[in-house]
Amino acid sequence: MRAHLYVMQRPDGRIKLGRSINPLRRRGQLANQIREDGLALVYQTERVENAGETEHLAHRTLALIGKHIHDEWFEATPEQACEAIRIAKRQANGLELPLGGLLTRKCNGRPIETRSKVVTLRIADELGERVKAQARADRRKLSSFLALIVEDGIKAMLETEKPEKPGKGVRKP
Repeated sequence: MRAHLYVMQRPDGRIKLGRSINPLRRRGQLANQIREDGLALVYQTERVENAGETEHLAHRTLALIGKHIHDEWFEATPEQACEAIRIAKRQANGLELPLGGLLTRKCNGRPIETRSKVVTLRIADELGERVKAQARADRRKLSSFLALIVEDGIKAMLETEKPEKPGKGVRKP
């Protein structure tokens, strides 16, 4: 679903990171729900593809940067929330691998955990475009293609490492 991601801030400084087709209308709804006149819409993106997935990634990122309070509310600065959205958009577009420990996926509406550790990989824009083009040419999902490149690079690095030569007077086993 195409929607805007937004950052709202309460007068006490708490941040809400969410998505909506109409963030201004959503601000009015939230202000009524939480009885908060000073709720401010401090940032919104252009409409993004896969807004739900991008929002989920932004929540995970912001939880690592700030403090997750409950639902979509965080103790963080608006700048940190905007940075979380920027990172999440890159992750959703396959330019960074998702952050944050174990991934959770849903099966029949229930979460299941994968046991893969996840790391962040930042790629320069020009290189990112070349990698995306090669992944498309190889008919691979970008995240799988990147994981393969990283794994091959680590294996090559480990194979080229040479054990230290024994010191003088030390016998080889």
